[in-house]
Parts: sequence; structure tokens; C-alpha cells
Amino acid sequence: MRSSRTICSSPRVTDPDQLLVNRDCREGEALPSDGYSPSAGTATNIRAPGPGIWRRRIAEPIILQLRQGMSPDKIALTLALGSTLATFPVLGTTSILSGIVAIALGLNQPLMQFTGWLFYPLQLLLLVPLFRAGEYLGAPHLALSLPQMMIRFRAGPGQFVHDFGAIALGGIGVWCLMAPPTIALLYFLARPAVRSLARKTVWRQAS
Repeated sequence: MRSSRTICSSPRVTDPDQLLVNRDCREGEALPSDGYSPSAGTATNIRAPGPGIWRRRIAEPIILQLRQGMSPDKIALTLALGSTLATFPVLGTTSILSGIVAIALGLNQPLMQFTGWLFYPLQLLLLVPLFRAGEYLGAPHLALSLPQMMIRFRAGPGQFVHDFGAIALGGIGVWCLMAPPTIALLYFLARPAVRSLARKTVWRQAS
């Protein structure tokens, strides 16, 4: 009576997995009855996908502040203020403004600056529209495009302020009118999300 069942395939086989099976057959190894192939059970070294850009750039800094004891409401206020201050229509001033506001309200300075950095491109997008809207408040007409303004600013910030100071004042006026409702809206939108993230963080620490 035979003690093992040996299955050997045709010698004209090009599949690598089947060649492994044939080699085992030639060496006299018995195969399981379900046709298991030695290569089929080999673990594959697959790199797990890293965290997405949303988690890496936004969620993880917020989680870090939650773990350090910052309240969800203060984080939501920091996000709302930081993103709104980032759109202040005077180039090179948003970091100073964010720092002053963070100190005055006792908010987290790194998170405030990080939020401002995150929304910095929005400042460039809103710069010309705010200046145009400032014309309704009596500011002079802006005759340059954003790229031309950037060239003038890099050439000499002092001269830029002299040439576009009155236009900038109109944009600042419009921004001051829009900032309070924008901050309130962003705060009430961010607060539920941050509170939910805080609950998940506490649950993960407890588990």
C-alpha cells in the first residue's frame, strides 16, 4: 500500500509555480490532496500604504495638540482664525498678524502658523479680487495683474507700498468687513469635526 500520493506534471511546463511542484515531485515529496502549491503559501512582502496627505498635513497636527491637552473648541478657533488671517491682503504680514492674535487669545502658536502656511495660496488668489472690491470703498483702480504686482513687490517692498498703499487700504477695508462672519462660519464648521476627532483620539488611547 502506498504511503503518499505523488503527482508529476508534464516536462514541458514553463510556469514557475508548476516547475516548483514538479521539482518536489522529483524529490519524492508528497503533495496535499487539495493541490496546494509551495509557492502559493509564500508570504509576499508588500509595503503598507502610508497615511494620506489629509491625515499627514491636517489631522496629525490636530491630534498632536489634542494629546497635549488643547481643547477642541480652541483648536477650531485657531483653525478659523489662522485660515482667515492667511488671506489678509498685504503680502508679508500674515505671519506677524497670526503671531499677535495667537498671543493675545492664548492660542497655540505653531498650529496658528501652520494653518496660515496651509492657506497661503488663498491669499494670492484673493488679493486682486479684494483690491477690486476695495474700489467700491473709494480706493483707486488697480491696473496691474497679480504676476505684475509680485514683480513690483520683489523689486522693492517700500516702493510697492508707496505705489499701492491706497489700493491696499481698500482691500483691507473689504477684508475687515468679511473677516468676522468668515471666522464665525469656519469656527462652527470646524468645531464638530474637531470634537469628533477628539472622541476618536480618546477612544484609541483607551483601547
